[in-house]
Amino acid sequence: MSKKAVIGTGILIIFLALLLVAAIVGGVILTMSSSVQESTLRTGRDAQQEVGTHVRVVEIVGRGQGTGEIDDLQAMVKLESGSQAVGLSSTLITETTVNTTNVLHLKENAACKRDVFLGYFSARGTPQELKTDPFPDPVDVWPFSSYQTSAMLLGKVAIAIVFLESNGTVDPNYENWTNGEQDYIVADTLEAMNWYARLEPRAGLQYTFDIYEVETSYEPVTRNNSQANQSLWISEALDQIGAPSGPSLFARERDFLNILRMRMNAHWAFIMYVVDSSETVGQFDGGPPGYAYLNGPHTVIASDGYPGAMPALIAHEFGHIFGANDEYESSGCACTDTAGYFNIETQNCDSPPAGCFTNISSLMRGGIIGYYTDALDYFARAQMGLIDTNGNDILDPVDILFESPSGVNVSQTRINLLSNTQYEYTVSADRIGFFSAEFERSVDNPVDNVLQRGDFMKVCHELGRPVGEDEEIRLNIVPKVGTTTITEFLTPQVIAREREYVYPVK
Repeated sequence: MSKKAVIGTGILIIFLALLLVAAIVGGVILTMSSSVQESTLRTGRDAQQEVGTHVRVVEIVGRGQGTGEIDDLQAMVKLESGSQAVGLSSTLITETTVNTTNVLHLKENAACKRDVFLGYFSARGTPQELKTDPFPDPVDVWPFSSYQTSAMLLGKVAIAIVFLESNGTVDPNYENWTNGEQDYIVADTLEAMNWYARLEPRAGLQYTFDIYEVETSYEPVTRNNSQANQSLWISEALDQIGAPSGPSLFARERDFLNILRMRMNAHWAFIMYVVDSSETVGQFDGGPPGYAYLNGPHTVIASDGYPGAMPALIAHEFGHIFGANDEYESSGCACTDTAGYFNIETQNCDSPPAGCFTNISSLMRGGIIGYYTDALDYFARAQMGLIDTNGNDILDPVDILFESPSGVNVSQTRINLLSNTQYEYTVSADRIGFFSAEFERSVDNPVDNVLQRGDFMKVCHELGRPVGEDEEIRLNIVPKVGTTTITEFLTPQVIAREREYVYPVK
């Protein structure tokens, strides 16, 4: 081959290589251009959704008990024109009054009713005032038997307080109630319930009272607390409060309590017999100042059993009513004794030698220290149903009975309790309360917990505190994607009905 031919071939090879490199570079440039264009379009779509998604509050209804205050709010909401769908599971609602802020998360599959099991509730544990009226919303679905009148300390509770007044027919009459003495007992009982509500706000506790004064032929405080003795005066009391006849004392009480909780729209009910001990020794003859039966149906309290500290005594006995064991040494408790809805061991029992999992102060160890230091141990809480083993801020009984069946189960609760080496129990600070949502009108293909165009939804929650007349409230609806909806309104100048309409002011 000639020298010229070799040079020509080399030039041709170099030329073809240059063409190949140019093609590759061009492809890369085209690919990069396409990628940048797609990224720009995607960013534009995200920005459009961020700016355009907006929830509109159409109307707000406040609900109260006809007492001059509003307890609950129901907001009717829809999407603004052009908005993308909003998932409520990732949406926060903040409610602000003059001196409180309430942060709310969705409670899924809940109805628009104030109910820890089936609806929404606040987790602030606001102290409640004395109430003797039925709760406004009936308990529609209930999985417990008529025997389980106080299975756990969650939800709505009806308390029948029965004051016993001896008439001297059989036993000499040593004690006589005064109105002031009875008022103190009612106030102390309310304080004891408020203690539990404050200690575990996620229990959504509400309580109402049914108060009686009855005559008895006996002076209960002068008798011991044997079954034979208490049946004498309890039978007379049940006749006077309208309990049906039955084969046993407990059967009559439970029949009465089932009627009471239906009348009061309550989940639970129990009887608290109070005997006057102001002129005697403050306790039953040879017995304690109070006693109760595990999970009901009743407790008996001597009016001066803990002078100056009656709420501590009442709260302790209420612990038994809802399933918690005694933990003080003289009770004879053992670490492996089980109690409560979950059959939880009493692993804080003060039983020597110290072999239980914990050895700490607690209300169920008796005395007043536990009450006044807000101490209720891990295992007593679990026996009363006040435990959240999967950490979702919904207590286990609600998870088991009304939420996802796979979320938690009774056996797993026991396993998780016994495998926890810390035995510490705290309430999450950033989960303050819950709201629920119901479709008022929906599109053809509604999606649970999602607000779509064309949907009208009712969003409901309990206020962080009861709100009075002519107060300003601000609601912020904060979706994960989109702009925050800010709605400010005033409560009516006169709150006289159970249902009041309030309107935006800004």
